[in-house]
Amino acid sequence: MYEDLESIASLKFGELVERVSAENRAKLSGAIADLAGRGMAESGQMIQARLNSALEHSERVCRGLYEIWLDLILQRNEGRISREDVNFIMGKINPCTRAKIANIAQVLVNPGSPTPEWALQRAQTRMQSLASGIDRELEIKLRQQEAFPKQVVPAPDPPSLPVTAPDPPDLRFRAFLRAFGESWLTLMSGPLTVPFAIAVLFVPGFYKLLFGVLAVVCGVFSSYRVWRAARRVAY
Repeated sequence: MYEDLESIASLKFGELVERVSAENRAKLSGAIADLAGRGMAESGQMIQARLNSALEHSERVCRGLYEIWLDLILQRNEGRISREDVNFIMGKINPCTRAKIANIAQVLVNPGSPTPEWALQRAQTRMQSLASGIDRELEIKLRQQEAFPKQVVPAPDPPSLPVTAPDPPDLRFRAFLRAFGESWLTLMSGPLTVPFAIAVLFVPGFYKLLFGVLAVVCGVFSSYRVWRAARRVAY
């Protein structure tokens, strides 16, 4: 079920361990040098410094392992986890914390002197607390997911245009006549009449014909303007 993620998790975990180990070594070396310079190489403070370093390293590694697997599973499952995912992650974390307890005991071993029991007890308590905290975090995530499942939000309907009752035929026709008449009179008394008035001066016997042509032309253009205005309103 998780085979496709194992190689990615291993690479990420290896990088994490290298980085944390390098940072921890540098920090612990500084603490050891300081205590040794003060003649406290075999003191309880030296044991405390080594224990703290081992605990910090172990906690960062195990929590990092948890975060790596959680992130990969959430990415594959589109932000969701299942009970199987929780069990799988804890199946990685519990062995990690148990192994780190044993490692801490090895780090604290001094030749000729036993590891203090209080140090081992503290290591065991801290690592068990880490595992319990991770398990609790996963349980909270799972229960929140169950309490607030994703809901498919339907796409909103497109806004509908207001429905109005159509005008009666006689009103529509009267509206057309009114619009047509206004446009026709405007054209008949506007600049379009100038060329026809000039033509009458040269052919006075045909003024009736010329103004008849003018009326027809203005009628055609008026019809077109009414049609164009109706198209603009519709679209």
